[in-house]
Amino acid sequence: MAQQNGAAGKRPAAAALHSRFLVGSVSEENSEDEIQGKADLQLEEKENRSVSPSSCSSDSANETGFDQVDGTAHNLRFDIKGPSMSGLHLVKQGRDRRRIDLQRDFTVASPAEFVTRFGGNKIIEKVLIANNGIAAVKCMRSIRRWSYEMFRNERAIRFVVMVTPEDLKANAEYIKMADHYVPVPGGTNNNNYANVELILDIAKRIPVQAVWAGWGHASENPKLPELLHKNGIAFMGPPSQAMWALGDKIASSIVAQTAGIPTLPWSGAGLTVEWSEANQKKRIINVPTDVYELGCIQGVEDGLKAAEEIGYPVMVKASEGGGGKGIRKVNCAEDFPNLFRQASGCL
Repeated sequence: MAQQNGAAGKRPAAAALHSRFLVGSVSEENSEDEIQGKADLQLEEKENRSVSPSSCSSDSANETGFDQVDGTAHNLRFDIKGPSMSGLHLVKQGRDRRRIDLQRDFTVASPAEFVTRFGGNKIIEKVLIANNGIAAVKCMRSIRRWSYEMFRNERAIRFVVMVTPEDLKANAEYIKMADHYVPVPGGTNNNNYANVELILDIAKRIPVQAVWAGWGHASENPKLPELLHKNGIAFMGPPSQAMWALGDKIASSIVAQTAGIPTLPWSGAGLTVEWSEANQKKRIINVPTDVYELGCIQGVEDGLKAAEEIGYPVMVKASEGGGGKGIRKVNCAEDFPNLFRQASGCL
């Protein structure tokens, strides 16, 4: 857990939240990890196309270039070809898949049976999605795909979504995918997707067994998992303790640097705190107020100095802004004052 001594340990007032910013670098290129990941994925896809599960079954190993010795495949030759799309091959592929299904060591018909079999303590059959747009679409697609693979029923888990007048007017895709929707007020997200009390009220009225907040909006508000837990509703995400500890961008970056985790260049680069052996055993780290303030940008002049040291382009980010709020990309010093004020004004 990350804590701040004195004033930094308390949740600052709304006005104080708006005045704390950090400036960090912006990379336009993919990282080496991303490039390597893509290369590995392409290689894996190529290998999967060359040697499919159906073409490597026991009765067709010789056809794909494997020699069978004592029931194991070895001596891979270089005459492997991709799977045929002929009718005979497709029939054979379907037969192989059915054989795999029969070899599964368990069959589960419902979420309740799944929980019982694997020793769970909460049955989730209905989920409230406290988000909209592509976030809600991805959530439903992923869980329904898993439901079909596990239960052979993609509707084993049902979804309730929140819908604003703007979403209805746009005929948003996620509304059509949901099993049930609840109208909520329009306007800024404080009236709907970021309104913790409203989310809790809907979850209790429907009712649902779990809430998924996705990213942005209320997803980083520790009050949401706290209130849901008190009312016996699961939060599909990190616990509130982790949010309190790492929700502040400045404090969490200092904690990461203290632990030796690499960070992007920012206005508090190199700041660390003393971590005593006693606190290490308790897994507690305190961020003193004076160290915390060194990472803050209090005004335009401070921001310009930090940006010059980091190098343009830079990103201006509110320390507790979420969902893309309070964030601006600055390409040159001339644009910095105006964009800094914009970041301040949208919180």
